[in-house]
Parts: sequence; C-alpha cells; structure tokens
Amino acid sequence: MSLFVLPAELVREILHTLDPQSFYMCLQTSSVFREHALSSKKLLLEQISRLPGSPGGVDGANHIKILLQRFGLRAAQHLQTGVEWMADMHVWRPVKMVDMKRSCIVNRDGPTPSRHSCDYANPLLFVEVVADATVNVYNLEPDHGGYQPQLKHVISPRSLPDHFSTEEDYEVLGIASDMSLIGGPTLLAVLYKERRLPTRQLIMFRLDNDFGPVVVETFVMDRPDEVVDIVVTGLLPILLFRRIVENYGVSYHCVSYKNESDEMAPEKRKIIEEEAIPTAMLEPNERIASLSIHEDNSIHLYPSTLPFPMATFDSVPGPGIPPERRRTSLPLLDVFSSVPIGRPLSLFHRHQVQSDDFNDGEPTCIDTVLRLMIARGDPSNLDPVPSRTGAFLLKSIHYHALCEPFDLNTVYPPSSHIFVAELVNLPGDLHNLSTLGLKVAVSASAHRIAIASWKTVKVWSLDPDAFLDQDYSLRGGEGVPGDYSYIHGCGWQFYASAHKETFIENGCVLLQPVELPSAGVVYGLEFRNESELWGWCEQGLCRWRFGVTATGKRGTEGLGGSLKAAEGARTSPLRGRGLLGKRKAE
Repeated sequence: MSLFVLPAELVREILHTLDPQSFYMCLQTSSVFREHALSSKKLLLEQISRLPGSPGGVDGANHIKILLQRFGLRAAQHLQTGVEWMADMHVWRPVKMVDMKRSCIVNRDGPTPSRHSCDYANPLLFVEVVADATVNVYNLEPDHGGYQPQLKHVISPRSLPDHFSTEEDYEVLGIASDMSLIGGPTLLAVLYKERRLPTRQLIMFRLDNDFGPVVVETFVMDRPDEVVDIVVTGLLPILLFRRIVENYGVSYHCVSYKNESDEMAPEKRKIIEEEAIPTAMLEPNERIASLSIHEDNSIHLYPSTLPFPMATFDSVPGPGIPPERRRTSLPLLDVFSSVPIGRPLSLFHRHQVQSDDFNDGEPTCIDTVLRLMIARGDPSNLDPVPSRTGAFLLKSIHYHALCEPFDLNTVYPPSSHIFVAELVNLPGDLHNLSTLGLKVAVSASAHRIAIASWKTVKVWSLDPDAFLDQDYSLRGGEGVPGDYSYIHGCGWQFYASAHKETFIENGCVLLQPVELPSAGVVYGLEFRNESELWGWCEQGLCRWRFGVTATGKRGTEGLGGSLKAAEGARTSPLRGRGLLGKRKAE
C-alpha cells in the first residue's frame, strides 16, 4: 500500500518513527512529506534530536523553516543523507599501461594538519607513471561537470637528451614531490633507472606554469640497493634503501644527497649523509615501507600495513642520530601517558586558565590535540599488557606555564592521552591486511576520515570541536566542575542522541561509517573538500561526490581522452628553460 493513500495522521506517525537518514530521503522524494514536516515543529525537533549536535544547538530557532534548514545541515554534516545510495562516482581510466603503485595523488598543501573551513578545497595533483617511463602530471581543475583531471605537464626521458640516451629504455623507480613550498611552484623528483644497468639518476623538476617542467637538480646514484621510498624538501632528496645481505638478513639505510659548490670549487660536489637503521629496532617480519619529512626536519618511518610512524629521526640523516622507536600499540586503559602518537587532526587552545582548584592557582595554558590512531594489538596474545585493536580518536593534553605556539608535528614530552571515540566497522581485518595495507585520508577541516582496505572505501564523519571545546560541545548542557581539559564524558552529550543506548562503549563514542561504491583495488586516497574524495584505484582515477547535490550518477571516460591539454606537449632543447612546456592552443 502506498503511503500517499493513508490518512495524514497515520503518515505523520510513520514519519515520527523514521531514523534521520530515512526521514531526509523522504523529504527529498515528495512534496507531500515536506508539507508534513513544515506543519509539525514537534516532528522536526524530534528528528533533529536524533542527530549528533550540541544540546542547545536549536535554541532560538522558532521559525519552522529554520528548523527544517537546521535538520538538513546536521544531516549533511554527519552523512545522514543516503550517501551509500546517492554518492556519485566518476572514473577516468588510463589509456596506456601504467605503473599502478608508483602513480599517485599528491596534496600540494602537504601532510601538515591545519584547520580550514569546511568549504576549503585541497589543491590536488595526479602523477601518472606510464610503462615507458613517461610521467604525466594532471591538475584537478573545475569544469562543466565538476572538478576533472587536466593534463598540464609531460616528462619523458626522450625529451632530456642531456641526461638520457635516446637509444636506451628506462624505468621509473620512484616519485616524490616537495611539500615545503606551499603556494609556490611544485617540485617533482623522479628516480630513473636504465633497464640494463644498475645506475640510477634522480632528476628534480620545477613544474613551472609558463615553461613547463624545468630541471633544477640532478643526482647520480651508483648503489645497487633496492629503493623503498623517496622524499624531498627543497633540493634535498632523502632515500630509503633496503639491502639484503647473505647470512645476515635485511638492513635499511636512510640516505640524504646534496650538491654543493663554492667560489674555490665551482664544480658541484655531491655530499652524502647516511644512517643505518638498527635491525634490532624492528620486530620479527616487520618491514619499513615509506618515510615522510616534516617542517621541523624530522623524518618518520612507516610500516607497510598502517600509515602511522613506527620510528622517527630527529633530523636529516647524519652520524650518531639513530631513530627513536614510536609507540604503535594502544593499552586497554582509559588514560595513559605517552609521547604524541598517531596522526594529529585538530588543536584547541585554552588560554591562561586560573583557578584555585587547578595547578595551585597558577595561570596555565592548556593545549588539547585530537589524534587518529589505528592499532592491531598483539594477535598472538603474547604481550603481557592487554591492548586495543581498532581505529580510535585520542585526545592528548599538554599544560604550559607560558603561552607558546603549539606545533602539531613536534614530538613533545610524554603527556596524558585519553580515548574519546572509536571508528567502528573498519574495512577488512586488521590482522589479515593485503600488502597494500590501509589507505587513510583526512579532510582539511578534519570533519571526514576515509579508510580503504583492498577494494572497500568507507568514510566517517566527525566534529573535532565536540571532543575539544567544552563550550561548543555542551552549549547549555552541564559539565563537570573543574574539568578545564574536558576529559570527563568528552563528546558524550553531543553524540548521545545519535545512537541512544549504543552510542558509547568502553568510554568511547562510536562513530559509524558509510561505504562508497567500489572502483576496485585502492592504491591512494585524498580529499579535495568535505564532500569530494579522490582515489587512485584499479579502475583508474576515481572521484566520489557525496554532498547534498549527489544523485547516484556513474561515469567513465579515458584519462586524458577528453581533456583540453591532452593533445601533447612541446619540448625545448634548452636546459633550465622549461625542457617540456605546455602546448599553446592553436
């Protein structure tokens, strides 16, 4: 029987029993349902109360259209808009044979977390590595159908006669981009190898909008070790090598390269700094898969399974600077002390708190940081200390007598960490991950977290201020007196209405995900904004849109097939003047 033939009173009663997502879909489906909503303030208030939000978040909203707008905003913020059915997916398939593992999406804002507004758009690049060692660089730019990849630069060994023989075949061993020049030209490092010889050559390009890729530095490397990963900062490349020694095992070496010249010796001298990573630091069967460099020049080493650091160098490699092992497990405790762990998401500063019942009445600044951490625990149950398994949001608390800027990437002394939320229903089994491990992306404002395992992509919504800012989270509700760090019931009242009796477990708010349509095996993820996620997948470069304008569209086209700049790229024999430029429109 259709709902439209039922009496209005019965339809109204049914709308009262719906969950917020179903109610939102009904409002999008028919004007009849919208008329019911606009004629019942009680119905709207009841549906709003079932969504996460401050207890007093609808105070003063007396007009029923304002209430309807508040409901729509909350539903969109917390992904209660039918994302699993309404998400748009568009795939750009490669038109040539490509290296899936070395091609990547690059966030030009870099890995440093920063709080942007929800409408901020990350500037993304896509770097495609073709089997013939050609590197295509795409900007993600707006077009009539939304943001699309636009081919901007083509880098080919055939166009670099000063560096490569035109009669030899080459392969690309690695790609890295410099994240230190935010707002400036992008630096792209490409590591080449001649297929018949072990010699490698690292060439660094400046991606110039007027002249194309310009060669700015080169490094020749003779060592035969396997290259695990590359990072660059400025013109300083750092490589992670893996060496297999007979009767000894595997060893890792972190090596930095630098070219220097002076008035006395105009010829450039290559300076190499190397640091061996102690094998005793690694657990049995543990592999180092990648590294990253941060603003304070610290270098993080990552395992192959989880994108969270396992060890840290305080600075670029040099004699006598061994890495420090990082914590990768989470104890089964409500509060524990540790140096900062996980990925920082958001920072909240409370300035110069002064009270007789806090720190002997001395003025104290409180910095609280929300962090994402995924831990696998001990599957063998040999660890004497019980540990947690899963994805959690942690809150680290730092007290300072003086008000100083807080750097989210600095490893501070041990501080208190508390568990505030758990990201439930993770994709895949944490103890049985593929060799690709988990792929994690966080939006610019940290309101979205995407996690992919193999072919499954899930997205969680959260409001960082609900766990950091007591005034925002409670907004009219009662807190615990003297709880200046907001550690008691952190986020409980904000999320209490969302899950009723099941919203909390082991002291953690439970955050539920939505699953996006699959585009095959996932190799990388990046958010462009809060409602648009890009992935490099088995099917190609994929764009998911799951905002309020999504309608469940599906689309496929060739990568570069219908793009404005895909006709080709002119080349120039002049070194340092844009060896590869953009083709002018004819």
